Amino acid sequence: MSLRFKVMIYDKEIRARFIRRFRRCKKIGIEIEEFIEGIEDSRTRLVFQLRYIEGKSWVYISRQLGSTNESYARMIHNRYLSI
Repeated sequence: MSLRFKVMIYDKEIRARFIRRFRRCKKIGIEIEEFIEGIEDSRTRLVFQLRYIEGKSWVYISRQLGSTNESYARMIHNRYLSI
């Protein structure tokens, strides 16, 4: 078996692995979005959207909610998950 053929096989395996991982990540992303959409309280839903969809920091989210307390958004988040 030639080196070129081995490289082609390896390349196909890597592409297949990448596609599987991409599909799995996409599925998980959809599940996260559905979870967030199911949160009834709009303020709590906003906290989750900003954190997990937009990737914002806790400080940023707290300020968007009008709080000077940097951990305000995290408290809303944790309180919801402890229910």
